[in-house]
Amino acid sequence: MSPAPVDRLRALADPVMTAIARVRPVYSRLFAEGDASLGHFLAEFSSAYLPPLQDRSDYIAEVEAHARASQGEALAARVRARLTRSPLVYTANHLCVECMPLTVQSMIIAALGEDPAEALPVEASALIPADNASYPVGLMLARRHEGKPLRVPILDLSNKQRRQMTLLLDPFGEADLAKAEARVRSLVAAGYLGEREAHALEATLSGILRAPEVVGRPTFREQVTSATPRLWERWFTPEARRRVPPLAYATFESIRTPLLIRDLEDPGSPIHRLFFDAALRGAVLEALDGVPCCWSEAGRGGGSALLWEVTDQRRTSPLVAEGGHLLASDGRRIALEPAPILEGLRGGNLVPTSFLSLATGLVRGLVQVGGFNQVDYLAAMQLGLSRAMASTGYGEWAARLAPPLPALLTAGLAGLLATYADGPAQSAGGMEVLAHGGLSPGDLDQLTSLSLREAMGLELPGIARMVLGEQGLREARLPDGADWVRLCSQRMPALAC
Repeated sequence: MSPAPVDRLRALADPVMTAIARVRPVYSRLFAEGDASLGHFLAEFSSAYLPPLQDRSDYIAEVEAHARASQGEALAARVRARLTRSPLVYTANHLCVECMPLTVQSMIIAALGEDPAEALPVEASALIPADNASYPVGLMLARRHEGKPLRVPILDLSNKQRRQMTLLLDPFGEADLAKAEARVRSLVAAGYLGEREAHALEATLSGILRAPEVVGRPTFREQVTSATPRLWERWFTPEARRRVPPLAYATFESIRTPLLIRDLEDPGSPIHRLFFDAALRGAVLEALDGVPCCWSEAGRGGGSALLWEVTDQRRTSPLVAEGGHLLASDGRRIALEPAPILEGLRGGNLVPTSFLSLATGLVRGLVQVGGFNQVDYLAAMQLGLSRAMASTGYGEWAARLAPPLPALLTAGLAGLLATYADGPAQSAGGMEVLAHGGLSPGDLDQLTSLSLREAMGLELPGIARMVLGEQGLREARLPDGADWVRLCSQRMPALAC
């Protein structure tokens, strides 16, 4: 980027970043590094550290076992080596065949800071409804029609079924894939898709999702966790693939629920005390009241206290903490005692909240890297836990949790631009990377050379709207739509679609 556009981007973006940091101070240091290269920023990840309250070897074993079951012994060994060396894990994703630009680019950017001889550990939350913005039930393109991304459904769900948890969706089959292929043909015939995009969709449906190792899996969750690493391999040319690690992809819940069960079986673990020491539990419920991904008024005003209950309709139902019980929506009382809680977790009738899953990582010293919001709420969770422990006699644990987490994120950074002969450029997702033929070594070099400010640019208007509101976004006076994209993306790899 020539000096004039660089200066203009700095002049427009930096006041917005300063305004955001005033509202959310945790981002001050991150925004101060705007001129640093993305490669320099990623190099900081290797030194990230959080003092553990307990050993993380059981976490490593759990991830290793899932990698072995879904992708074989070689990957299991590589992810074990990676997690033994570093406690950094990536937790921004929602379970889906990865197409959404936000999470696709998050994974690719994260990989650029990793050792290609190891593996990239990614945990995707499946505790989301099927109509989530990541579009778990099909394939999504960056190209927009009538203001929305074009979509190709694979699972045909009723309006009622779309509120089911992705974790519990039925698997897709051959008939579902055939319908999806027909949908692609109809979009091409109507002129909505280009040849390259259609080829990317068809290659995903026939070459990845129809593979026996994917379509033959017994659950939707297993199908997606098997398909996504295969899709990952196709996002890079053979030369570029040597520079990035393979993907170790699992659901958040399949890793964290066994850890939670193990913790609740151990009276000396911090999580066991959080549940069954009434003083600590009460202090945590109070300290984290109103924090995103936690609860309001112990579950009465929103969220759920510690756990969700799974209904017969495959949805989550909130629980309210009251004294020594969790109250279900139908008035049933679940005693806060090891036996009923463990029975519910083992039977799948109870599932951990996002807070509790993240807490199993915090106590093991995992550095959990997600998106813009997670940086903020994870810091609030850590501080709230530390203060609650300090006030209830757990001073040593509190001291270990007290140091602030580094402000690290990958979701919210974007450096790949999908370009079209017949429409405006968009932030590229999984199908666009495939349509481009995969990323080359030159694309990767170009990506890591971007400044952090450039990499934040495409997502900055949305972040400003979320933090500052519509009025704050208007006052920021960022250029509209295509003009802002052009300014941010002048040095980004352009992926012709």
